[in-house]
Amino acid sequence: MKKKMVTLMLTVCCSMGLLLTGCGSSDNTSSSADTSSDTTATEEDTTDVAAAEEEGEELQKIALLTAMGGSESWQNRIELATTLDEEYGFEVTNIDCDGNVTTQAQQIESCMESGYDAIIISPADVSAIITTVEKATEAGVPVVSTEGVFEGASACVTIPEYDSAYYMGTQAAEWLNENWPDKTELNVMDMNYEFLENCIERNTGFMDGLKDNCNATINVVSDVSPTTTVEAESMAESALQADSIDVCMSTNGDFLYGFVLACENLGVDLDTVAGFIMDATASSLQYLKEGKVIKGICAWSTPQGQVEYWLEATQYVLSDEYDASEGCKEYDLDYLYITDENVDQAMIDFGVTE
Repeated sequence: MKKKMVTLMLTVCCSMGLLLTGCGSSDNTSSSADTSSDTTATEEDTTDVAAAEEEGEELQKIALLTAMGGSESWQNRIELATTLDEEYGFEVTNIDCDGNVTTQAQQIESCMESGYDAIIISPADVSAIITTVEKATEAGVPVVSTEGVFEGASACVTIPEYDSAYYMGTQAAEWLNENWPDKTELNVMDMNYEFLENCIERNTGFMDGLKDNCNATINVVSDVSPTTTVEAESMAESALQADSIDVCMSTNGDFLYGFVLACENLGVDLDTVAGFIMDATASSLQYLKEGKVIKGICAWSTPQGQVEYWLEATQYVLSDEYDASEGCKEYDLDYLYITDENVDQAMIDFGVTE
């Protein structure tokens, strides 16, 4: 599946249309020319909702089930989902399981019993919820996945995990080759999500891209899988005390934030370490702007772009156009690369600054 990469001009990605694609489709292109159609669609949606409310029609109840709702990146998305929801005719309620897969399965059951019209879910563990998801869809409660295709899901937002991560690893290697040309070996701390299958693929691409393209020999001296910024900070402190670390590769912005905090706690010269991450957060963008440790960020759309995909997919599976026999409907995200050259625009597009 070939994916088209979006780089440098983040305003392009921020205006991308919500392109419906069938399973196995690919090669989406975003362009600023889509802005007018997006605005029109939003105005029509808002008009439809207002008309429905005047006629006494209730908003459809949607449950947003998250696995890491307390993280910085998810707090942003949750706020957007519960702010933009009425434009799509929804009332979105967030329910977080704090990474507990048993709890999340029970939450799906509870949503069915409580009369939710649909579920948007970020799985804590795909294998642990498939049976319950299938039960929900069979009962007429469609499930939209925010983390790619899995059995039972009615629709999904797919992230080109390996391809985007490999690109990020390649960009990291190019930065290291250019800025640290004399280093023949580099000690790397690998922070990843080993408890999420899609993120294992992401991390594999991340490290493959780095190792395949970096001139220096890569020594992974620490391989950890934190679940919070606090855990990442603690693990990073232990790693930094045990070994001299040159590079931190993280599949999550919250984790690399923990690494930076650990460096500051231990008095590490921040000019001697470089960090590269997947997924932009407010803190990681700020650190990139300040030139503090973080040298590059790869993200998928903007937070609002992602949330709009979720809501668009949910709107579709609740419409008369939806045909369950066609299987999971995919909405493909493009990916973009953020550097010090375009971070100011990124901070606007990601809602960090105005």
